[in-house]
Amino acid sequence: MKLKKGIWLLLIIALLLSCNKENNEQYISLLDDFEQITEQNINNENAKNNFEQNLINESTTENKPINIPQPFLFNENYDLLTDYSWSISDGRRYENKPNSLDWVGNMTPLVTFKKFVAPEYSVFYQEQLRNERFTLVYQTDEIDILYILENSLSSGFYNMEYNTDFSSLSLRKNNVSHGRQDRNGEQVSLDHPLIGVWGYLPYLTKYRLIDHSEGLFYMEIDRKIPFWAVRRGTYLLRQTGENTFETITSFAEGRLELEIIDERRILLRPVFTLPDDEEGLLELLIMHRSYNKTDDIDQ
Repeated sequence: MKLKKGIWLLLIIALLLSCNKENNEQYISLLDDFEQITEQNINNENAKNNFEQNLINESTTENKPINIPQPFLFNENYDLLTDYSWSISDGRRYENKPNSLDWVGNMTPLVTFKKFVAPEYSVFYQEQLRNERFTLVYQTDEIDILYILENSLSSGFYNMEYNTDFSSLSLRKNNVSHGRQDRNGEQVSLDHPLIGVWGYLPYLTKYRLIDHSEGLFYMEIDRKIPFWAVRRGTYLLRQTGENTFETITSFAEGRLELEIIDERRILLRPVFTLPDDEEGLLELLIMHRSYNKTDDIDQ
């Protein structure tokens, strides 16, 4: 009987040991599974954090202002601006305004830009003929010579002749008389007697001093812009921003602003008002760069 009890006891112990072994193996397996799940959760959490951070970085990058200098600004010679002509058209469509006008052929005004280099010891004047055209002229230490800043209509210089009290002025170019004009109004400057109004309509001409110290370029509008009040002629330009310019002018109706949109488009905006007796649009214009260089066209 004792032997049987002993055998049963041994069987029970063996069974218990066997159960403990299985439990231990299951426990170890559960621990392994738990560690794998924990590691996977950590990896998932890290991936989530990285994804969210990437989104934040991308969003931050998108919201940062991106300064992209216009292509011609990279070129110290400003070739894209000065080596091509620019045609002018109605710019109101750019502002989604109705009643856009189109002109073709010889009606289309052209603009050219040139780098401005002022001769040493020069004094610059802005000349206005009637209310139609601006010209840039200057004097150096030769007070009896009036130089013309090169444009499509004229270049070179005039020989100036005043009478004794500076009340009349005669201009000669290449020994050919270009007219005599009497002063119209008071003489406002003894140092610069050219300043003032000369002659009468239809040859009424005004000369005013202009500060050329900030001049970077000058541009020429070669003909009247149909329906617009913007004058043709030459304008001195200063840079006001990375892609913006304005005219340097002594006349209110010479105030224009330019904004470079890209390497092919420039906005031209008049920023003046007209007297009651004058008509003309003061709306946005847009300039488009031609595909051919001006030198190629001339050749």
